[in-house]
Amino acid sequence: MFTCLRGTNPGSCRDLSNDVLVIFGCWLCRTKWVLEEYCHTRRKFPGYRSFGSGHSLGGTVMTELAHLVEEQPDLAFHRVDVFNTGGSPLARSYSGLKVTEYNSHRVQGDLVSRYFRAPGRTLEHPQRPEYHPHSLQQFLPDRSDIDEFLQSAGEILHNAEEWMGNCCLGVGRRVHSSADLLTQGVTDGAGLLSDGAGRLANTVLEGSSAALRQLGSLVGEEDVEEGEQTKVLHVAKGDVAPPDVPPAAKQAPPPPSPLPAPPQFRGQ
Repeated sequence: MFTCLRGTNPGSCRDLSNDVLVIFGCWLCRTKWVLEEYCHTRRKFPGYRSFGSGHSLGGTVMTELAHLVEEQPDLAFHRVDVFNTGGSPLARSYSGLKVTEYNSHRVQGDLVSRYFRAPGRTLEHPQRPEYHPHSLQQFLPDRSDIDEFLQSAGEILHNAEEWMGNCCLGVGRRVHSSADLLTQGVTDGAGLLSDGAGRLANTVLEGSSAALRQLGSLVGEEDVEEGEQTKVLHVAKGDVAPPDVPPAAKQAPPPPSPLPAPPQFRGQ
């Protein structure tokens, strides 16, 4: 979790009044408001480590905030870095921080941070003549370095995108090919099953017709028509005694044609 506090806004009466308090070495009203917001947010993320930073007036507020929560393990900062923090020769020194790693960064020649007494390590940086000594730009990388970094990052992302695109396209082709094969296999299998079921139904119908014709011959009828089916059924049940027929007619009916072999799916 990162907490960043900006410096003075010249259009804010609150900030200007807090600058006056810094000059006279007083604790700041802004610190109280920041403390309420920080504690409210910090308790929502108890498993996170907390880091803080601030510039100018924001650095002073961050320093006071770190002291206020130092004794509370669930609120204390893990590390704080402040930049060109405002101070005064009238202010008392801060007591050292034991839990929080504290770093105060200052540009040589900055008057605002000249009298700030850091409760931790102080790091002085050489002044860059193209910027004002108190400007936050003193701590930021050169624009050319940023452009070079963005260009390098863009090339890396472009290469990664091409690699991932080719990789994913290859995987996609394999996935689509497998899906097409599976769909085609299911379709072919359904077609074969349909054909097999049709052949089976035709075989059953042919066997039934042959049986009906044989029963018809047993009762002296050459063809069993729709009107005679009831009589044939009664004869089969024994309700009507069949007439005498020649011995040749009593021979067992020929066995039905064998069923066709089940269809073989692809890949078997």
